[in-house]
Amino acid sequence: MIMTHKIRCVLAACALMVGSPLLAQTLRVEVPCDPSAVAGFEFYAAPMSHTGGTPVRLVLQGRQLSGDLPEAADGLYNLYGASGSMQVQVPFFVPKGAKKARLRLSFRDKCPQLGSGADNAALSAYNYVVWNRQREVWMKADVMTPELLGTLLKSYRLSADSVLQRYRTTPSVSRYIRLWADQTAYVSFSMAGRGMKRTPSAGPLKFTDLYPVEVGNMDTEMAFYFSSGARCLMAALRPQPQLGAMMDEVGQSYRNRTVRTRLYDHILNNYLSRFDYAADYANGLATVRDVVSRYGLSEDYVKQFESHKSTIGGQPFPTSAKLVDAEGRPVDFGNLKGYYVYIDLWASWCVPCRKETPYLQRLGKELKNPLVKIVSISIDRTEQPWKKAMAQLGSDGLQWLNADNSLAEALNIKGIPFFLIYDRNGKLLKYDAPRPSEPQLKACLENLK
Repeated sequence: MIMTHKIRCVLAACALMVGSPLLAQTLRVEVPCDPSAVAGFEFYAAPMSHTGGTPVRLVLQGRQLSGDLPEAADGLYNLYGASGSMQVQVPFFVPKGAKKARLRLSFRDKCPQLGSGADNAALSAYNYVVWNRQREVWMKADVMTPELLGTLLKSYRLSADSVLQRYRTTPSVSRYIRLWADQTAYVSFSMAGRGMKRTPSAGPLKFTDLYPVEVGNMDTEMAFYFSSGARCLMAALRPQPQLGAMMDEVGQSYRNRTVRTRLYDHILNNYLSRFDYAADYANGLATVRDVVSRYGLSEDYVKQFESHKSTIGGQPFPTSAKLVDAEGRPVDFGNLKGYYVYIDLWASWCVPCRKETPYLQRLGKELKNPLVKIVSISIDRTEQPWKKAMAQLGSDGLQWLNADNSLAEALNIKGIPFFLIYDRNGKLLKYDAPRPSEPQLKACLENLK
C-alpha cells in the first residue's frame, strides 16, 4: 500500500488531529510513569479537535514524559505509543483553559491507563473494555456467528453505559465514550462481519443488521476523532445505488454541517477512486459535474475526474507527472517514444515492491525484445531513502523519482507495487499489467512488435 515507515500507522489519525503551532494557548502535559514499563516506546500526544500540523513527541526525562500541546477545543486528547510492532493508545481529558496537566501512565494487562479525576478514570476504564473486546473479536473472527457477533457489538454500548453510570463525567467525555462505543462496534464488525457466510437470499451482512445505530448520536464532528469516523457514519445509512441518491441520503440524515461536508468528500473520493473510467467516462464526468453543482462542492473534484482519463487505454502518459533521474535531472517520458515501456511503480518502504525487484532485474537481463524498455519509478518523498534502497537492492537500468506522487494521482493508483505498459507512441497499452514475478509477463513483453 502507499504508506510509509515504522510508526506511521499509529500517527496517521494523530496527524489529522493536531492544532496549528500558531495557536496562542498551549497545554503543558506531564506524565509520570515507570521507565521500565515504557522502555522502547516512542510517545506522542495530540488534541482531537484540531486539524493539520504534526503530532507532539513527548520526551522522557527520568520518570516522566512531558511536552507542550496545542489546546483542544473540547479538552479531549489522545496519547499514542509505539514500540516495534506494538502500538497503544489512550484518550485523556483536560478542562479547557488549563495551562498544565499531570496524568500518571500505567498499564493494565498491557493496556495503557491515564489516571487523574473521574473523566480520565472513565476514559481509561472504557479503553480497557475496548482493548479486551477487540482482542476477543480478532481471536474468534474465523468462528464468529452473526448471533455471537451481534451480542458482542451490543456489549460495547452496554459497557459504555456502565462506565458512565459509575463515573460522573463532563458532557464532552460522555458523548465521546458513547461515540467510541459506536465506532468500535463498527470496527469490530468490519474485522469479523464481512467474512461471515449467509444464505444467498439473506444478502450481504450489514452493520445495522447487528447493531442498533442511533444516527442522531453520531451527528457531530466529534465522530471524526476516530479514523473509522466517515465509514461508520456511512454504514449507519441506507445504501443507495446512485451517487446523487447517496448524497441526498446524507443530507437528509445528518444536520451537522461539518458532518455533511466530510461525508460528501468521503463519497466523492470513493466514487473517483472506484469508478471504471474506461467503461463510461462521459457519463461519469456528467454525474460528478451535476453533484458538484447541486451541492456547491469544489470544482477540484471535476478536475480530478478529468485527470483520471489517463487510466483509459490509448491515453498518453500524464504530462502532469514530475520525474527526475538519480542525478536530479528532469526526465521527459516522450524521449522513450518508439519503445514499449514497462513501468514499475514502487517505493523504498514498500516491502512487496522490494520483493519484486529481483524478478524485475532478472527480466531485464533475460528479455530479448529490443523494442521494450523497463522503467522503475519511485514515489519516495525524498531522494535519500530512494537511493539507499537502490544501492541495497542493486537496482540498475532506468530509475526515476516522482516525489510529489503526481503520477499515482493521475493514474488513480491506490496501492503499490503497480505496473503499466505504454505502447511505442507513448499511449497506455495495459493498465495494471502483470508483475515481474508472474510467468506470463515475459512472454507478453517478448511478443510486443
